[in-house]
This record gives sequence, C-alpha cells and structure tokens, in this order.
Amino acid sequence: MPHRKKMKRRAQSRPPEGVEGEEPQAGADRAASGRIPKGWFALFIGTAVAVLIVFVLALVALSRSGGQAVEEPAVIPNTGHRAAIVDQLSLTQPNPTFVEAATEILKESGYAVDYHPGEEVTVEFYRTFPAQPYDLIIYRVHSALGREDGKPVDWVTLFTSDSYHESWYVDEQKNRRLSKVSYYENGPPYFGIMPAFVQSSMKGDLKGSTVVLMGCDGLATETIAKALVDKGAKAVVSWNGLVTGNHTDAAAEQLLRYLAEGLPLKEAVEKTAAEIGPDPAYGSVLRLYPPEGG
Repeated sequence: MPHRKKMKRRAQSRPPEGVEGEEPQAGADRAASGRIPKGWFALFIGTAVAVLIVFVLALVALSRSGGQAVEEPAVIPNTGHRAAIVDQLSLTQPNPTFVEAATEILKESGYAVDYHPGEEVTVEFYRTFPAQPYDLIIYRVHSALGREDGKPVDWVTLFTSDSYHESWYVDEQKNRRLSKVSYYENGPPYFGIMPAFVQSSMKGDLKGSTVVLMGCDGLATETIAKALVDKGAKAVVSWNGLVTGNHTDAAAEQLLRYLAEGLPLKEAVEKTAAEIGPDPAYGSVLRLYPPEGG
C-alpha cells in the first residue's frame, strides 16, 4: 500500500516602592537631573533578566527537535484492557466501516478503544506513544521498504502526517532515525519513522502489546518488527510485501474476530491468512513475528 507551538509566559510587575519618611519637593514627580528613579531602574533590570531566561529556555526546548516543540505524552489512566487504532491511512484511504467494525469487536470483547485519526499521527505522536500500556495496537498506517540510490534496502519505514523539512529534526535525520518518504515517485515528501527511531527516540514502552502493522512490507524484513519487540511488544503481525487497502482491512477485521473468540495469536494469524489468502494484486501473505508468537 504504496504512500506545529508557541510558548507564552507573562512577567508580573509591581509598582516601585516609594521612599518613606520624606516629603516630595517641587518637581519631584520628574526625574531629578534627568536620572531614572532607582525603583524603576531595578524593575527594568529584573524584567529584562526574566525575558532573557524565558528566551534561552525556549531555544533549548526547540533545539531538542530541530526547531519543533517537543510534546510530553498525555498519560491516560490504566483502566483495564485497552486497544488503540492508529489510523494514519485515514488521510488517503479512509475506511470508517473498518474502524467501526474493529471498534465494535474490541468493545464486545471487553476492551476500551482509543482512536487516533491520521492528522494526529505525527513524528511527536510516534515519539510519545503509547503513554500507557495497551494490550493491542493496530497501526493502520502506510509503510514501505526504504530505498537508497533508487534501490530497496532492508529497513522498513512507517509514514507520518508531517510534511518533510530538511531543517527539522536534523540530528535524527543524520542518525538515520527519520527519513523522507512519499506515496509515489516525486510526490509530496513526509517524515518517515525508521527502526532506529523506535529503538532510540520513542519514549513510550509497548509493555507486552500485540502490534498489528496493516501497511505494506511490515515483515518484508524483520527490522521494524524487531525494533517494536525490542521496545516491549510481545509480537508483531504484518505483511511480507505490498498489500492493498481493502485486503489488509478485511484481514485485520477477521484477525480481530478470531482473537475475540479466544484463539491464541499464532493460530488466529494462521487461520486468517488461510481464509483471506494472499493479496490478490501483489501476492503478499500475513505473517507473525516472532514466528512462535511471543
């Protein structure tokens, strides 16, 4: 399936304190000999220092992400079984019918479901997600084998909704944690999440989650799956090649039904792969990593 923060801080001021015990002389309401009263001078210096401190702190925060403000994860109370649907694909191939069906299956199985539409799926989203444990994470996102000099390589990239800028996230680009991706040749570029980002930049801990990567090439190599498992995932389900949107949606829905029936993950993947079959256009097959199911 080939395919933003401002800081405000107000400095509070108070009127300068007068000199007690002396009566003002004529013209005392003006600065004597053109000098600024001492109280106002001290206030001016204090305000300037405060503004400078705020400016320096802002520069430090922005430098962490190559000019992009870093968001802290919003911690959601852990209230039992939870699942997340990360739907970056909704920006280009929306399928509300799948989302509704998957949500209904999960809720009937006792899960609370968190849904994240495509516009939320930014670099910072990947960095801080998840803020709390999930039993199941469904990444309905574009993904693809990386390319260098026009040739495919062995790492897999997950797409974000962030437009690519060469001057953003400079360090993470140099360290091969973020890449430039597009949905088609010479198409608009976006940031892509590389395996090293999951391993070294991702703050969230997957804590035993089962991860379903619905996009292309998730298990064409083991690089992104291994990175997710190293980050705490129990197992990763994905395709070993290109896959069409309708086919991966149908497979994910059937997989959820088998899991809701209580089938072990490995058996559920095998039965889904047998029933849904290879992708009709590309021949890719649903796979599990690690093969024993974690």
